[in-house]
Amino acid sequence: TSSEFIGNWISIGKPARARTKSLTADQPFDQQCGHCEKESVNQSISNLLTFPWLKELVAQEKLFLHGGYYNFVDGSFEKWTLSYKEGKFEKIDDAITNRSLWC
Repeated sequence: TSSEFIGNWISIGKPARARTKSLTADQPFDQQCGHCEKESVNQSISNLLTFPWLKELVAQEKLFLHGGYYNFVDGSFEKWTLSYKEGKFEKIDDAITNRSLWC
């Protein structure tokens, strides 16, 4: 059917969900949801790095990957950038730099 792709598309978020559950089990559900939304952005950045040509451009600092999160409730926007050091990518959860909050 025309909706068969949805299962595969949704499954991309499973690592973000698992990471969120392990890190935020003691937090209220709404905070867990916000964390999972940001982890989904990180997962998307990680997925982009599976393309060798993108990974090479980022390594050469010819391309920079950014993540962004807009909070519709309070109207804030959070932005972060993937960091690359010494020929290796840091783990995405440790590689968030240039974080700023815009209101």
